[in-house]
Amino acid sequence: MLPSSLAIRKILVPVDFSELAQHAFAVAIQLAQKSHATVKLLHVVELPIASGYGTTYSGLDMDPIGAYQTYDFMVPELLDQSKRQLEKLAQIGMAAGLTVVQEVTADRIVSKLVSVVTEEQVDLVVIGSAETAGLEELLIGSDAEEVVRHCPCPVLTVKKQHDFFKVNHILFPSDFSPETRAIIPYVHFFQNFFGATLQVLHVQTKNNALSEEEIRNRMTAFVAENNLQEANLLVQSNASASDGILAAATTSTPDLIIIPTHGRTGLAHLFHKSVAERVVNHAAIPVLTFHWPEHSE
Repeated sequence: MLPSSLAIRKILVPVDFSELAQHAFAVAIQLAQKSHATVKLLHVVELPIASGYGTTYSGLDMDPIGAYQTYDFMVPELLDQSKRQLEKLAQIGMAAGLTVVQEVTADRIVSKLVSVVTEEQVDLVVIGSAETAGLEELLIGSDAEEVVRHCPCPVLTVKKQHDFFKVNHILFPSDFSPETRAIIPYVHFFQNFFGATLQVLHVQTKNNALSEEEIRNRMTAFVAENNLQEANLLVQSNASASDGILAAATTSTPDLIIIPTHGRTGLAHLFHKSVAERVVNHAAIPVLTFHWPEHSE
C-alpha cells in the first residue's frame, strides 16, 4: 500500500448508490485507467440498519421499510438488491477496460472498510463527499470522521461530477518543520502521478511571529531541501489554519488539496483532526488526505 510501495494498484470505492458515489466511481475509473489499477466496489449494509435507511438506499428499487417486520427479512432483501445494483456499476467499469471486483456485505461500515484496505492492500480510497455536509452524505454520523481518521491509505474525496478529472495544480499546506520530510514522498508521488504544479502554502495566523520575508525564506529553503519541482509559494493570512487553506483554495484555484490527517509533532498545531475535517467538509474541490507514515494503522 501507499506509502511503502508508492503505487496505485488497487482503488476502493465505497458505494451507497447515491449521486455522490457515482461521481466518485467515475473519478476512480479515470484514475484506474491512468494507473492500470484494479477497482473494488464495496457496499456495506450498515448494522444495525438505521430507520432512515431510505435516504442511503434511494438509488435502489426497494419496497417500503414498513413491509419488513424484522431484520431477518430486511437484510437478505437489501443484500440481494444491492448486489444487482452493484453489478450494474461494475459493468460500467468493465466496459472501460478495467478489472472490477465487487463486494456486498452486512457489517459496520468503518470497520469493514478499514479491514478491506488493510487485508487487500488497497492503495487509494475514492469517496463522494458533499461540500457542506462532508462525508455524511456517504457515511452516517461519526462514521465519516472515523474513516478519515483510521483508513490506513490515502482517501480522495470527490465533491462533484468530473467528466475529465485533470489535476494541473495541487495545493500543499505546510509549516515547513523538519518533521514534514516524512510526508514528502506522498507529495512527490502525487505530483508526478498527475503531472501537476505545486502551490506550497503557509497560513500565517496571529500566533505566528515571523515576518512574511522570514516565512518565504523558510519556504524557499524547504522547497530546495526536499527537491520540490514546479513549486510556487503562497502565504495566506487568516485567523485559523483551516480558514486560511479554504481561502487559498478559492483565490489560487488549485484542482486538488493534499493534507495529512494526523500531526503528532511538528505540524500538530496545523493538522490536528479538526483542521483536516473542516477542509474536507467545506472545500469545493477534491481533497486528498493521508496519515503520517509513522502513525499509519
